[in-house]
Amino acid sequence: MSLEEIFKEIEKQTDVSREELIEKVDEKYTQLSGLITKEGAAYLIARELGIDLPSETRRKLEIKILFLE
Repeated sequence: MSLEEIFKEIEKQTDVSREELIEKVDEKYTQLSGLITKEGAAYLIARELGIDLPSETRRKLEIKILFLE
């Protein structure tokens, strides 16, 4: 799932604006010192907002995160 697709899913399920999403993702990305992708940061924001993204996306992001450990 691309960053754009994640944003669309979050926007569909919440009232969070695109600008706010971009800000939150950038903050999370910076907070984790670039250890995750922007998509990974967006996934974490989605989880914080109570959104469960499709499992295919979760699995790919888990692999990316594990690879970096």
